Amino acid sequence: MTDETWQSDVLGTMERLIGVEATATVASEWDEHAARDKVEVTFLGPYSSGKSTLLRRLVVDGGERIPSWLTVSARRETFELNAVDVRALTFTDVPGFAAGSELHDELAQDALALSDAFLLVVPPQLLTSNRELVGSIVSGEYFFGEPRPGSERVVIAVIAQADSLGIDPDDDLDGMRQLAERKQSELISQLEDTVGASLPELQVFCVAADPYEEQARQLQPQRAAFDPYRDWDGIDALTDALDALPARRDELQRAAGLRYFCRVAGAVASQARAVVDELEASAEELRARQTEWTQQKALLDAVVEAARADLQTTFVALAGALSDELGDDQAESRSQIDSRMTAAIEHWAQRWDGEIDLVLGEANVRIDERLARPRAKRTEAFLRSLTVGQDTVEATATNSRIVNLLNDIKGEVDGIARDTFELWAGEPLDQLLDEARSAATATVAATRLAEATDAGTKALKMARFLDASLRIADGVMSIVTIVEAERRQQELDAQRRRQREAARDRIEADAAIASVEIVDGAGGEPGWRARADAAVEMLRERLGLTSHDNALDDLLQTVAAKQELVSHLEALITDAPRH
Repeated sequence: MTDETWQSDVLGTMERLIGVEATATVASEWDEHAARDKVEVTFLGPYSSGKSTLLRRLVVDGGERIPSWLTVSARRETFELNAVDVRALTFTDVPGFAAGSELHDELAQDALALSDAFLLVVPPQLLTSNRELVGSIVSGEYFFGEPRPGSERVVIAVIAQADSLGIDPDDDLDGMRQLAERKQSELISQLEDTVGASLPELQVFCVAADPYEEQARQLQPQRAAFDPYRDWDGIDALTDALDALPARRDELQRAAGLRYFCRVAGAVASQARAVVDELEASAEELRARQTEWTQQKALLDAVVEAARADLQTTFVALAGALSDELGDDQAESRSQIDSRMTAAIEHWAQRWDGEIDLVLGEANVRIDERLARPRAKRTEAFLRSLTVGQDTVEATATNSRIVNLLNDIKGEVDGIARDTFELWAGEPLDQLLDEARSAATATVAATRLAEATDAGTKALKMARFLDASLRIADGVMSIVTIVEAERRQQELDAQRRRQREAARDRIEADAAIASVEIVDGAGGEPGWRARADAAVEMLRERLGLTSHDNALDDLLQTVAAKQELVSHLEALITDAPRH
């Protein structure tokens, strides 16, 4: 795979993860760097290692004026990224590692993403902190996620303040040089031990950028002021190594491109992996809630169906009893039918209201237990986090080109995660969360149930006036008439037996119609089951579910596609072309 093909694949995969705009920014940042006509060398090292002093010396020896921001004092000077051009090189100074500020460390690390080479500056005591970070930079692990042989070719290591190693060169020049060589070997061994591999092409120099600090207080020291120490201060050898970098520009820029795109792609993959994993876990949590809701809905539906069947049986039994009991006085019989049916319906409603309350009570207990689980709380916290702005690393008047980029990528990942959930929910995520939260309150739940209960009560009061009830009464009166005729005439012919059976069939049919109308409603008015339907809806909202049957399946398919993209991006980083 060529560098161009690999880079195109990386950007294409990132575009599907974080969107066109953010990906275009990633590409433009690299294009801007690649268009530079100078090799960019980034200074790295612990605070107080001598970076600023060394940079001042290189600027002076290069015939340039020292910029106003480049000073040396007992204070921590470098709080932002600064750059200065010296001949064919651009030196970028970054905050020292372990400077006591998370912001400074962040700027120092992110500045690495767009550099052609690195100048690692350490004090005479070598690396006493941040050894793992420095080792990962030298080995390439910081950029590629694993060590890459040859990554040390872009690093020049400098042991600064050689005049304070312990031997004064004015007293024992050979001894000082031998000590410097020993320090160089110690630094290489220290880094190789940290990396766990040899670093055969790592260049290490021991220098005294400002011998005896004679020029530390001079704003613009002269080059000639350092001439008395050039035989032993090591600057000329370091300058030669730096001057060799422009000839390697193509090689350095190719390696820089691989590091940059792996670094940014790694950040995208890491952030997307964390968010998509949470998306998947949240979707699975919602699937479990949907299963819970489906089970509770089935129980309430079963109660409604049982109630409807019981009501129909009650009507048929009552009709049979009334047929045997009532006389042929139409007005009185209809009054008794009306009274008995009303009492039967009220008794039926009281019984089945209790059944709904029992199922609903058990359902709420189960839902309370589910919503109290750590996974449920984590899901709500995660979804809630997608509705607010993320904390970002900010600095005043810095020229970091990467900090904001990585923060923007994090925002894009979170934004896409939010969009994914809102597509599933069919409404804004914060609105969905607010609905779930409000539906879980006792006041809202009680209000909804009360409204549903009122609807059921109204339906029951209307039942006595339904046409179906009147039809039942007509059937009962038909039987009453026939029974009276039997009592008077003591014999029935075949025609009357058929009439009686027809009347009973009519009662059963009308009882079925009446039970459906009372339970399900009629004429645009809700029926008794409105209470159960309201309970089902309340349970759904408490669980934070949408009403779309296939929504969760669609959500999980979307999450799986995102997971696949993240895995592909991770594989691209692993398979990045070698230097």
